[in-house]
Amino acid sequence: MWTATSEDRVNVDKGKAYVAVNVTFFIVKYIWEEIPGKEIYMSTKTPNYNLTLPAQTDYYDVDIFNENYGIIDEALKALKDAQEALAEVATSGIYNDLTAIPFRTVRNSQELSDAIGSLGDGGGRVYLMPGVFDLTGSNFSIGGDGVMLTGSGKGTVLKLGANTRLSFLGNRCGIKNLTLTREVSSTMELLLLDSGMETQFAGDFIMDNVYIDCINANGSTGFIEITSSGAKNFRLLNTVVNTDQAGILVNCSTGIAHGIISCCCSNYPLTVPSGFTLGANINITEG
Repeated sequence: MWTATSEDRVNVDKGKAYVAVNVTFFIVKYIWEEIPGKEIYMSTKTPNYNLTLPAQTDYYDVDIFNENYGIIDEALKALKDAQEALAEVATSGIYNDLTAIPFRTVRNSQELSDAIGSLGDGGGRVYLMPGVFDLTGSNFSIGGDGVMLTGSGKGTVLKLGANTRLSFLGNRCGIKNLTLTREVSSTMELLLLDSGMETQFAGDFIMDNVYIDCINANGSTGFIEITSSGAKNFRLLNTVVNTDQAGILVNCSTGIAHGIISCCCSNYPLTVPSGFTLGANINITEG
């Protein structure tokens, strides 16, 4: 009978180690040559929501899965909010024919600018989802007719900077259901109604259910300035004015701009120019 010596056992161990080293080398070599690192994640992105599409050769990655579902969840929530807003418009009685009115839903200031630019000559309604729309970089001017910016309530915030304002030139425009704010000191008005083309005078403008928050106005003569002499039928309704300069300044040569202020609340004496009528339920508190 053959009996293994200590030298034989050493040779066997050496053989096992050799085999193990060669097998390991083969596996590493295969992975390196057949599945290079640069090809492990050869994923692509979907064109609309930027979802990650792993390649057939990719390994499963739970982080990619979770990221995709996060994007989908956000998109579904935006769709739900838009549907609720459309239902609100449909039952409000504001418009009789919704099919004739373009409707856009936006989530940030860039989308807001793009949506307004995409409206036709007849204008349309732009629904602003909850969030802060940063307009601090430059003046935000709306030149077309019939543009209505409608927020989702006080949680939709149009934020202006020290040297920026919101300007309307077209007719039949307005802002509804949102907050208009400026957090820094400024001598500039928040809202300007100016004249544009020969047929544009910022007429029939409406501000309804808006919360205006602009403390430390630093000498501003009014939170609203009207420089268009044709800004007739201006309506300030159901609005809370939280500012130390709660004035409406009419600064036009002919002075024929006129309108109505109704169902509003102000923490400062509300300066009402000639031609503007105070409606019912005005609550003015000394600042």
